[in-house]
Amino acid sequence: MLGFNKEITVIARSKPLRALVAILVVGLVCALLQGCATNEAPQQGQSTAAGSRPLEISPEVKGRRGSIVETQPVENPSQPLADLKSRQYKVVYRSVSGVDGSGREVSGTVVVPAGAPPAGGWPIIAYGHGMTGIGNECGPSGYPDLLGYDLVVASLVSLGYVVTLPDYEGLGYPGAHPLLEPRTAAFNMIDAVRAARNVVPATSTKWFAVGISQGGQASWAANEYAGEYGDGLDLLGSASMAPVVDMSKFASLAESGWLSKEQQVLMPMLVHGLRATHPELNPADYLGGALAKNTDTWLACTGPLVQQRLAGADQIRESDTVPVSKEAAAKLERIFADYSLPQRPATAPMLVITGADDETVRAQWVRSAVEKACEMGDVVEFTVRSGEGHTNLNGGPRLSGWLTERMKGAAPVDNCNEV
Repeated sequence: MLGFNKEITVIARSKPLRALVAILVVGLVCALLQGCATNEAPQQGQSTAAGSRPLEISPEVKGRRGSIVETQPVENPSQPLADLKSRQYKVVYRSVSGVDGSGREVSGTVVVPAGAPPAGGWPIIAYGHGMTGIGNECGPSGYPDLLGYDLVVASLVSLGYVVTLPDYEGLGYPGAHPLLEPRTAAFNMIDAVRAARNVVPATSTKWFAVGISQGGQASWAANEYAGEYGDGLDLLGSASMAPVVDMSKFASLAESGWLSKEQQVLMPMLVHGLRATHPELNPADYLGGALAKNTDTWLACTGPLVQQRLAGADQIRESDTVPVSKEAAAKLERIFADYSLPQRPATAPMLVITGADDETVRAQWVRSAVEKACEMGDVVEFTVRSGEGHTNLNGGPRLSGWLTERMKGAAPVDNCNEV
C-alpha cells in the first residue's frame, strides 16, 4: 500500500540548474482531473511558438511510443536505493521528436518498490531532472547516484510509487539534446510513463509529472500535451519548482550586461545547447573572455571539470556575456520566446513554486508565465517563497499538501485571481 501522511525529506545533490529541496507526502491516487488541450494560432507579428506549429507523427511512430528497445537490471544501485530493496532498471525506450515528429530513442531509469503492488497497480511519477548538461554522458541513468537524483527517487519509491526518470533525448544515449525544446521534453516525459508500464506491467495508468528547473519546464510541458499526446494515460497534475518556463528576458539582460554570475556561468551551456535546434547560432556572438576558452569545462556535467568550472567563475567579467550585436541579442531572445511556456492550455491542475531570490530564473519570469497560463483558463496554484533561490528552494510543505489533495480528489486551489 502507499503511505499516508508520511513525510520524507527529498534532497537531490546540487549542480547548476538542478537539485532543490522538497518534502513529499504521497497517498493513494484516486482521482482523474483532466481537461482539454488545443492549439492557438499566433497573431500576426508574434513569435510562432514551437508548440503551435503543426507536427505530423506517422501511425508507425505513434504506435511505438514507450516501447522498450533495451532494458538492463541495475545490479549495484546507490545506497539510498539499495536500502529500499527496490528493483531498478536502466532502459532505452522509443519516443518522438517534438521538432520534426520522427521517432527517437531515449534512455532513462525505472525504479519499482519492493513487495506486491496495491490494488489497481502502482501509480507512476515521471520525474524531470534539472539541467545536467548537453552531452551524451550527461544522462542520470549512466551513474549509480543518478547524478544526485537517487535520493529524491528513493524517497518517492519508498512511498509506493514506480518512478521513471527520463534522461531526455540526447542525454545518456546517442543523439543531440534539444535543450529547452518543450514539446520534445513533454513527449519524453509522457513516453517514460509508457515505458515504465511496459517494464512493470503491475502499474496504474494514473501518474504525476513532477520536475525541478529544466525538469520543471518538462513537467509543465507534459501537462500541456497530456490531453492530446498522453492518450491511454491519466494525468492527475503537474508540480514544477523553479521551472525554466520563460527565459525570453535573458537575452536583454545579457545585452545590458546585467546577468548574474549564476546566469553567466550558465550561458555556455545554453548557447551550445540551443545549437542542436538552431545550428546557425555562433557561440562567439555570445561568449567572450573566460567563457570563450576551455569549452569542455563550461559544459561538463560530472568529474573534475565541474570543480574547475566553479573555480573559473571568478574570472568571468560582465562583458563576457554581452552579445556582439543587437541582432545577435534579438536572435537569442526570439529562440527563448519560441520555447517559452505556456504554449497551450494545461490538461490538469498545476502547482508552481519559485523563489523570490532566484538569480538563475527570475521569479518575475515565472510569474509572467503563470499569468499567461491563468489567462488560458489553467488551474494554477502559484507561490513565490521569500528569501529562497534556485538552489535552496523549499516548497516541500505545500507540495506535500497539494499532492495529497490531488490524490484524494479534492478541488484544487486556484489563486490565479491573486497573481
